[in-house]
Amino acid sequence: MNIKVNKCRIPRKTPFVTSQARQDNVNAVIIQINDGEYTGIGETSPRSHINGQTLESSYNDAVDWAYSVTDPLKASYNTLPTSTRMGIESALLDLKSQQMGVPVHELMGVSTRDTISYIGFISANITGDKLKRRLSRYSGYDCVRMKLSGNLDDDFERIHQFNEVLPEVKLWVDVNAAWDKSVFDRQNELRDVYMVEQPFPVGSEELNNGLRDTTRVMLDESVQSIVHMHQYKDFMDAVNLKLLKLGDFVTVNESCAQAKDSGLQVYCGGTTMTDVGAAYARHLEFSIPSLDFFTTGKPRSSVFSEPISSSLSYDCEPIVHRPTLPGLGIELQNDLLSKYTSESYERIF
Repeated sequence: MNIKVNKCRIPRKTPFVTSQARQDNVNAVIIQINDGEYTGIGETSPRSHINGQTLESSYNDAVDWAYSVTDPLKASYNTLPTSTRMGIESALLDLKSQQMGVPVHELMGVSTRDTISYIGFISANITGDKLKRRLSRYSGYDCVRMKLSGNLDDDFERIHQFNEVLPEVKLWVDVNAAWDKSVFDRQNELRDVYMVEQPFPVGSEELNNGLRDTTRVMLDESVQSIVHMHQYKDFMDAVNLKLLKLGDFVTVNESCAQAKDSGLQVYCGGTTMTDVGAAYARHLEFSIPSLDFFTTGKPRSSVFSEPISSSLSYDCEPIVHRPTLPGLGIELQNDLLSKYTSESYERIF
């Protein structure tokens, strides 16, 4: 048996831009656990503005774990930081389910859905004619999630463009905590918006109720744990319980169930990752019955070269059926992985 850990920085086709951050690369630690016949694969998603981890710290955490364990299949990882925990869990579940000849989601629990309909996505830096061209791709979607910049004039111009191009499609805007009270002067312009995610900074949760007569409000940055969800449940209609904030399937599943019991719509979102992380997220999405919204396990196509041999795909865009291949159903392109690896570690047992 051996464990390989690769620290990777993969260039994006276009920057991923929100009101709070810009990402020109996908930073990931790719973890492989091989038993001599099968290889389990996982990806960490270190995002300093979300989970406090950097590419360097996530890599070091993964290497320390690989160096210290005596039996990876029995070793604990629950005390590790969230993004590292996510990557190790994915690799272990992928390996175990391949050994058993079943998809990963069958190890997680009984799925209550046969298909998932993914939500479209638009970055905050796409405007003007480019925005109209991008919007035209989503005419067959039920909903599109669009990042906003925090500049009210620009944000509302993009909202109006969306409603002109896709009047039958639901619009979900993600403000990333960049608005202030001045948005109330333009509140009527939000009546055709299906959802506003994290409109105000952390600590201003009470302000959300000023928008909720007009549109639904989801909280993300305000909710870093299930404790925060219960603390702020009266100031939102929905909650984003990110996998890379919570770290592992059990925590995510339990948190989503509690959110649903509190009367909230539930989203387990993610951020830029490769199709390795997206593949794990897809199995998770099929395994959590309380989820209402899906974006994380959709095909990424955001980097120049995906590190898996055949990228994720839709069965019929934007629909995917429950995975049936053993494990995650993906294989790494190790030559491509080497191209984007700046540092690596291997331990042979």
